[in-house]
Amino acid sequence: MKRFLTAAISTLCIGPCLAVDLLPPMMLDDNEVQLGAAVLYGEESNGDKSWAAMPMLAYGVTDDFTIGLLGVRYRFINQLDETGSGLELTTGAGLTGYRETSSGDDAFGYGADLSGRYLFDAKTALLFAMNYNHWDEEKRKDRKEIVGSIGVQRHLIDAWSVAAMYSYHHLEDFTQDQAHSANLGLNYAYSPQTDLGLFVHWTDFDSVRNGYKSDSSLEKAIGGYISYRF
Repeated sequence: MKRFLTAAISTLCIGPCLAVDLLPPMMLDDNEVQLGAAVLYGEESNGDKSWAAMPMLAYGVTDDFTIGLLGVRYRFINQLDETGSGLELTTGAGLTGYRETSSGDDAFGYGADLSGRYLFDAKTALLFAMNYNHWDEEKRKDRKEIVGSIGVQRHLIDAWSVAAMYSYHHLEDFTQDQAHSANLGLNYAYSPQTDLGLFVHWTDFDSVRNGYKSDSSLEKAIGGYISYRF
């Protein structure tokens, strides 16, 4: 099994979905627990194929504050009205990724972000985020990454919704000075507590070129997830 911790999956709005909601919400409810997992299969920088897995675990301390396996998130603006339109803004911090250098050292990503969405109505939302990631490396100079993301979330029919996101990565002290990534996800609300989904991921960030082992991340991947909350 390959280790794969990344913020990319979160941009797909993988999460719980109430039956009365046409789009998956950004936050858990007060005293709510979410369990789940995501599995990916794809291509590494050197062309090898591998798979990866990531668990999901989160707890809603309040309606506006969630503690997750990799960090915390706080919603400080919630202006949704009775029609389902309005603005949501959140901020979060925590572990954003893990890579292994070509010499076998660990590199951990820590960061913070400002993210949210503007719902035009109950069916369509504009997604946006700004992330700062600090890569703490054992024997090399630490690296920095600023990521700007924009996307859309749309209810399709019945319990189906889709989300797409494009991200621009400004890289400091990497071999590459910039990178691009895109994600597309399909969510199915199987029940008021259970969500199933599929997603695809692409990036032109080259792990080997930037001094990491090829299996530290996947350039192209397809995956699925399951999420249950109670």
